[in-house]
Amino acid sequence: KQWYQRRVRAGPWRGMWIKFGYDPRNNSINRKYQLIDVRAPRLVEAKSVIKKYSQAKSTQTKLGRPDASELESTEDAVTSHIYRADKLPFKRQSHYQVCDIQDTRCHAVLKNFETDVYTHEHGFYTKDAVTAVRKVMTEQLKDLLDKKKECDALGGDDILDVM
Repeated sequence: KQWYQRRVRAGPWRGMWIKFGYDPRNNSINRKYQLIDVRAPRLVEAKSVIKKYSQAKSTQTKLGRPDASELESTEDAVTSHIYRADKLPFKRQSHYQVCDIQDTRCHAVLKNFETDVYTHEHGFYTKDAVTAVRKVMTEQLKDLLDKKKECDALGGDDILDVM
C-alpha cells in the first residue's frame, strides 16, 4: 500500500506533511497540531546564549531542528521539538505544535482564545492567542536568562537546560 501526502506551504500547519484528501481545516480538533512560531527577544544575552549553544551542540536541519546525530543524549533527540519553560530553545526562532507545548500558562492562554471558526492566518485560535502565547514564552525566556546571570555572578555551574 502506498501513502501519499502533501506539504503545507502556508497557514497554521505550514511545513507539515498531511495525507492527501485530509483537510485539517474541517475540524477544530486539529488545532492541537497548529504551529506557533516564537522568536527569542532581541536581548544580547538571548542572542549570545542561544547562538553559542546551537553552534556548539548541533548543526541545523532544513526543519530548523538539530541533527539527531549531534545531540548529546537520546533525551535531547526525543525532546528537541518540545517547548518547556525551563529549557532554552535551539534557535532564536522556533516552531512548536500546540500539542508539544508543555506549559500550563501557555495552554491556559490558548484555551481562552479558542474558536471554532477557521482563519487562514491563525487557524482555530484568534490573533490575540498567538500574541499572548508569544508574550508568555518571551517572559519565560527572560526569566531563564536572568537565572543564568545570577548563577554566573555566583560562579556556579550552568543551571540552564537546553531543549
